[in-house]
Amino acid sequence: IAYKHTHRINRIVEDVLQLSNRKQIRYEPVDLSHLVADFCERFAAENRLTDSQINATTEPNVIALFDPDHLDQVLWNLCTNSRLHNNNQDVCISINCWLSQQGSAILDIVDDGVGIPDLHRQQLFEPFYSTHHNGSGLGLYIIRELCDLNKANIECIERTDGAHFRITISTASQMAA
Repeated sequence: IAYKHTHRINRIVEDVLQLSNRKQIRYEPVDLSHLVADFCERFAAENRLTDSQINATTEPNVIALFDPDHLDQVLWNLCTNSRLHNNNQDVCISINCWLSQQGSAILDIVDDGVGIPDLHRQQLFEPFYSTHHNGSGLGLYIIRELCDLNKANIECIERTDGAHFRITISTASQMAA
């Protein structure tokens, strides 16, 4: 128990330090279809999940500008939250990657869990706001800050069942224009 909590506290400290040191961003073109597929494999292996519990649907060749380590952390935190806020019960997580008509890369992270009540949705990204008894209230705040650092937008989409987070990221072609 002590090791688990020490690891959690260390991760929070590292996350906050990473935010405070903004000059270490590796803002680069990332092939989201490969990154998301690799992420799902790793997340499934480390959490002993089946292919039906986490899966990815991606359009090919969606290239977005984002620090790959930041994006990995964003996905990791969102998927971990999905499991945590469903009391570690079986939940199916889908990560969908596609290009919008405006040319932005879209990442939809959707689960079929208990969902997020409207009351909480308004405060999700505020620092120190948590609905979980072990939560620090920094996870979604850090996710939003990492998205902001990478010129991306994250939002929680209203849904009757489960949770739906959408990340909108600039593509290389948008930045060149």
